[in-house]
Amino acid sequence: MPYWRLSACYFVYFAVIGALAPYLPLYLRALGYSEFWVAVMFAIHMLMKIVGPTAWGYLTDYQQSVMPLARWANLISALSFGLLPLAKGDFAIATLIAVFSFFLHAFLSSLEVVTLAHLGHENRRYTLVRVWGSVGFVVAAMGYGLMLQSLPILDFPWLLTPVFVLLWWISLLIPEGRVDHQQAISGSFHSQLKQPLVVGFFAILFLLHLSHGPYYAMYSLHLDALGYSSKSVGILWSLGVLAEVLVFLIMPKLLSNFGARPLMLWAIALAALRWLITATLADQPLWAGLAQLQHAASFGIAHAVAILYVAAFFPGAMQGRGQGFYSAITFGAGGTLGSLLAGWVWTFGGGQGVYLVASIIALLALLLAWYRLPTWQAIKSSYSIGIAADEK
Repeated sequence: MPYWRLSACYFVYFAVIGALAPYLPLYLRALGYSEFWVAVMFAIHMLMKIVGPTAWGYLTDYQQSVMPLARWANLISALSFGLLPLAKGDFAIATLIAVFSFFLHAFLSSLEVVTLAHLGHENRRYTLVRVWGSVGFVVAAMGYGLMLQSLPILDFPWLLTPVFVLLWWISLLIPEGRVDHQQAISGSFHSQLKQPLVVGFFAILFLLHLSHGPYYAMYSLHLDALGYSSKSVGILWSLGVLAEVLVFLIMPKLLSNFGARPLMLWAIALAALRWLITATLADQPLWAGLAQLQHAASFGIAHAVAILYVAAFFPGAMQGRGQGFYSAITFGAGGTLGSLLAGWVWTFGGGQGVYLVASIIALLALLLAWYRLPTWQAIKSSYSIGIAADEK
């Protein structure tokens, strides 16, 4: 199958995310919500990263065909987001956020499974497909930043709904990726989750994404409080993802030269530094930009390495649940709790307090990773499976 279809789907999916992450908090504040309640509402969006991928992973692992369900998920998310401007009252707004977020996040776990199925033993090429998602994020973050310079933020849902619809249409072009349901390591999915190597891995990733929760929920508000325009907000968001694009392009070479575990340790260390700079020096554009460049490591490298770990831990018929659980425990649980924590800290510590706490959490993740993150040799000695990645 031509990989351009997968790349196009990632492009449009992350274009949606690239618009939601910077501008949904600003839209919610324009509706009259305080920073605390913006964080709570955005936490609903993040919470669905727990529920959606987990439920979808269980469902798709028992289906020979993944894409028909994934297309329905896209259609429902487009319809529910399109109704957002018509919602009246807190409950209606929260419900629509929950619905479109559930199906939007559910679709990603299906897309990851289908992509890895098509790549097969060439899974090191994953980042060369996924990189187009980062390009889509950049285009949307900058494009909507420019549009919202001249259009009211309350028009944001109307402006983004067509992209939701485009995502549904492109998903119709993705052929089914067959997963080998015979390939699985001994034991059940739940027994696999209890393995010490797996527990340690997910604990590390949870803490790393807990530190990222304030970024997704409050970064735009932090920049706004420091006097940045919506155009500048979009540029800074885009700068981070542009750095992510570059690292995705060279990720196969980085894995071969340095190995997965060292790359993950560096990614977490740079996350801690990134949040420290954001807390103390983000009022200076040069330092704010430098901090955003570290998104290449704190998210880009960490995510690329994590995908390979998850594929190794949960092969074959466990893959949908494995990818779903990864998304749930990291972007979901970590992101949700991080968002709520950021809203609470903001009430007495402002943006500076929020990102100082994030830096401390990333340091805790680094400490745990130093002692608990397994090497490829440790994984291979525990599970008799092949890993199409580096051997370091």
